[in-house]
Amino acid sequence: MGKDKPLTIMSEMQKVQDTLKSISYRAEVLEKNLKSLHLSTDLRESMEKELEEVKKSLSEHNEQMKRLQKENTKSFTIAVILMFASFLVFGLYKMFFDPEVK
Repeated sequence: MGKDKPLTIMSEMQKVQDTLKSISYRAEVLEKNLKSLHLSTDLRESMEKELEEVKKSLSEHNEQMKRLQKENTKSFTIAVILMFASFLVFGLYKMFFDPEVK
């Protein structure tokens, strides 16, 4: 297992969430630094470019998180349906084949 791919949706969601936190922090720092009046033009331009890239990365990770949440919801729905079907089959079995229930 030489892959770095997370094994579950929840672990992948946690990884994306951690990345989102660090990217958000970096965006806040850049915005705070850009408010400073004591920046050279070159430094200001490079920081603005980096801020643009950070915001783009932030939106991409937000989209990835939405996809993971949707996939997690699908998995949960399937689990609930399987559990309901199991109880239904068990209940029907007990109702028709167990003489003590009648």
